[in-house]
Amino acid sequence: VDNSCMALGAGNIREGAIYLSLGSSAWLAVSSTQPIVDLSIKPFVFAHVIPHMYTSATSIFAAGSSFRWLRDVVCSDLRTQAHAEQRDVYDIMVELAMQSEVGANGLFFNPSLAGGSAAYPNPRIRGAFLGLDVRHKRQDVIRAVLEGITFDLCIMYEKLAQLVDLEETILIVGGGSNSPAWRQLFADVFDRPFVKANVGQDAASLGAATVAAVGSGLWPDFSMVKTLIEQQAIARPEPERVAIYRRLLPVYEQTWALLSEIAHLMEQTQAH
Repeated sequence: VDNSCMALGAGNIREGAIYLSLGSSAWLAVSSTQPIVDLSIKPFVFAHVIPHMYTSATSIFAAGSSFRWLRDVVCSDLRTQAHAEQRDVYDIMVELAMQSEVGANGLFFNPSLAGGSAAYPNPRIRGAFLGLDVRHKRQDVIRAVLEGITFDLCIMYEKLAQLVDLEETILIVGGGSNSPAWRQLFADVFDRPFVKANVGQDAASLGAATVAAVGSGLWPDFSMVKTLIEQQAIARPEPERVAIYRRLLPVYEQTWALLSEIAHLMEQTQAH
């Protein structure tokens, strides 16, 4: 399947190797000799391309798509600016977000715009801003969205880390990996180094090509894929920001339960 090919293309060919795919949806996937089975986060598990290995992953459904929603609903005017300056509108949005304080001045965002993942107590949960008041500016809202996506994934990462020994460095692929500021945000929230490699959005294609190369006898084994993966940048945790996020994460995680409790009430408001 494509997930197994992506794991191969991301160089996840060792026990505990982990990567983050950050696109419209996002997932953390870890390679291991045993499938990761856990009823709290309910990872989905695939047979790895590597014989006798598995790739297990946990995800959120609206990562980049939450940011796209924000662009269309809150930042549509920035598209005109981006066109005039011949820039990517997302780069402008991230620049604005970085003008906000770490923690978005007390504003939280839950990115369940497409429903809650299997890790949530209630999959019927929907997205929300928490703590919004009149002092918040647009840059706070943008930063809260970036942080909320990152917080969600970090909580899942920490739950995975309780089940399997993970490598310290995390490879990030997908469209979101192109933002240096977002990569740094991930490093600070996770308290782990994040590496961007040349595979970018082509990890699955590289994995599929590697399968063909090994299957045809062109390459002797799957480890040859590592010869094509080159590190382009690394974001390392900044201790001061890490300390702030370590305080915020437990608070954010508590909002999962609170939002899950009211999910059924919110559904009733939409009943016809």
